Amino acid sequence: RSISSKVKVYFGNTENIMEWALKGDIKGPFLGLSVSKQRSLHNWAVQSSNLTKLKKPKTIEQVHDYFINIKGLGPWSCDMLSIFYYCIPTVWPIKDLGIRKYSSKYFGSTKPRAITGYESIASLCIWQAIDLKKVNFR
Repeated sequence: RSISSKVKVYFGNTENIMEWALKGDIKGPFLGLSVSKQRSLHNWAVQSSNLTKLKKPKTIEQVHDYFINIKGLGPWSCDMLSIFYYCIPTVWPIKDLGIRKYSSKYFGSTKPRAITGYESIASLCIWQAIDLKKVNFR
């Protein structure tokens, strides 16, 4: 299972994930998350809680602008935050290895035009297919 699946199953909902991340209670590798990734999530949660007092981002560019300078959060992490936390529908996470492999094999390109406006939904479907082992990359 993917790390995001493990985290969602363990915590049950986004609010519980945020509560855990805000505490910063880091003891060692947990649910596939390294200690450094847990620290990054803590830093993101602190920054994000400040942001929600202001205004939630509506675009991937706003998420990148706000979070990219947090140590440990790069383009992939910003994409994941945009999809799973901010529910931005137009995120095509090209830095994700599963998305890249699937796109190359089944679409022959990095992103098909047919999914424009629904990139996040297409990504979720691709990850589900990968998790269910319905995809063969060979």
